[in-house]
Amino acid sequence: MRHAEIQDMFCNSSDYFGRKMLNLHQIACFVTVAETEHVGQAAARLNMSASPLSRQIAGLEARLGFALFERRRQRLRLTAEGRMFLDEARALLDHGARIEAGIAMRAHGADAPITIGYVEAAVHTGVLPGALRHLTGCYPRAAITLRAMRSGEQVQALREQAIDLAFIHTPSDDDNDLIGAHICNDPLLLAIPAADPLARHTTVRPEDLDGRIWITAPRRANTDARAEFLTACVAAGFMPDIRHEADDLITRLGLVGAGLGLAMVQDSLRHVVGPDVVLTPLPWFPLSVPVHVLRRVSDERAVTDLIYAAASAMRRSA
Repeated sequence: MRHAEIQDMFCNSSDYFGRKMLNLHQIACFVTVAETEHVGQAAARLNMSASPLSRQIAGLEARLGFALFERRRQRLRLTAEGRMFLDEARALLDHGARIEAGIAMRAHGADAPITIGYVEAAVHTGVLPGALRHLTGCYPRAAITLRAMRSGEQVQALREQAIDLAFIHTPSDDDNDLIGAHICNDPLLLAIPAADPLARHTTVRPEDLDGRIWITAPRRANTDARAEFLTACVAAGFMPDIRHEADDLITRLGLVGAGLGLAMVQDSLRHVVGPDVVLTPLPWFPLSVPVHVLRRVSDERAVTDLIYAAASAMRRSA
């Protein structure tokens, strides 16, 4: 049988396989014997006895109508037709494996679109990128949509099934339909103008900050966060004079660099700070930026399990 005839046989496999009764098990047996050139070794690899394997090969040759192997002493060697058949047989097994994997992915929802909400801290700390890297390593075809949202918006969207996973700051404790895990706390650093004498202090004490001018995010953006910040300042022993507000961190750092006041910066964002700003740790300050992952209890898809588990595995404290 010529190479073109063998290719034509596979291209018209539904007719040929239906008429000749070929099956993937026989083809897998053939490929394994071809790779080992020994029935005993192939049988061990396939976890079966040598005699049934020999019968599978003999039956395959009978159905094909040509010999696949030549017997030479203790080894088996492919015939010319066998070598041509091997290429097509491997391609068919690969195709079958892809079909099986695709069906399994669909059955477990692995190739369904997944929508993830997140706060910026989940990105800056590396939690969300790490979880997505793990996901795409296992499911390269997974379709991912990312939505930057505030924590409260994410919780509501999760309940309404508008998103599938949430990376938030602080979850609600009274929702039995959602389950979450605390992943990390991102420490806060004090941003000081480089020209300010305070920038030359080896340590900064609470009394050094009392009455100083501060730059923060607008109160309207998150009233709870503002209240939490003021409470932490009072607990630490100083009262800030919040005189300037800016929506984004880069702008706030620009104002700090211009000498307009002090600000807090997450440790994970220290790489964006320019030379006109000095960062100083405040180990006594009782506030950090937490990151949690949250999901619906009822969502049992493998892809959701994978991301949730990958994120939870990065759990650490700061």
